[in-house]
Amino acid sequence: MSLKDNLEYIKNEIIGEGKALDFYIKVEQFIKRKKKVVLSFAIALLAATVTGITFTVMQNNRIHAANTALNEYLQNPNEASLQTIKDNNTYLYQLLKLKEKPQDQATLDELANSNFDLVKHLARYQKFSLGLEQDKFNTYNSAFLKDYANFSTAFYFLQKGDYKKARSYLDGISSEFGLYDQVKYLKHYGVNAK
Repeated sequence: MSLKDNLEYIKNEIIGEGKALDFYIKVEQFIKRKKKVVLSFAIALLAATVTGITFTVMQNNRIHAANTALNEYLQNPNEASLQTIKDNNTYLYQLLKLKEKPQDQATLDELANSNFDLVKHLARYQKFSLGLEQDKFNTYNSAFLKDYANFSTAFYFLQKGDYKKARSYLDGISSEFGLYDQVKYLKHYGVNAK
């Protein structure tokens, strides 16, 4: 390299360092002028981070406690484990209640008003399948179990001998329903034969 190139390189380095130094000075002046705003923002960011981490840790601890209590309850059913599940995971507690007492009308009535859609629909469907609300079930609009509900309702009316109602429920079943072959069979032999 020539002397001229070396001088040009040194000049560019000094200009670059000067620009960086100028930027740092401007940032420092901004921070001094807006000290309260910057400090408030930093504290808010720190508080939000700590709160988020604390919430996540607490939620994970609750899930772990509920799962541990569930394992203990499944091995040896007792009230302490059940209460721990109820305190830490309401959804899991409601599903467990539905599993433990699938034919208890009081439990089904309570769970039919649950905040959790799946539990609510399963409890309502269970009430129907036990014959507790046969008359109300024609208004059942569960996205989870609609086709199965229509199938069960049609089968109920077939057993009662009301073939027109049975046919109307069978016609409302989607062709993607898992038991659609049985639906076709019932339409052909069960409903049309009468």
